[in-house]
Amino acid sequence: MNFTDNLAIQLKAAGFSATTDQLSQFTTYYEMLIETNKYLNLTAITDPHEVAVKHFVDSLTALDDKDLIFKEGAKLLDLGTGAGFPGIPLAIMRPDLEIVLSDSL
Repeated sequence: MNFTDNLAIQLKAAGFSATTDQLSQFTTYYEMLIETNKYLNLTAITDPHEVAVKHFVDSLTALDDKDLIFKEGAKLLDLGTGAGFPGIPLAIMRPDLEIVLSDSL
């Protein structure tokens, strides 16, 4: 099973619905992450299934928290973003949010 199909299954199992465009963005992000990780240690997790679950789906759990309802246009800061988690997955799923990613590198 390819990364995109697996991610779609994992997102659905977690209660998220992604468009074809969003799945494409996640796939591009995954490919860039793996390529960049060859020369810059961004993550020890590189298995496609594990990236889908532990990086992408886990990053979206904030969207499912009833105490953290992000109104349209809310501003978020991902401080210490590292490889872009959770900021980039959140931005893919909620493009209406204004998300700033910050890291020391």
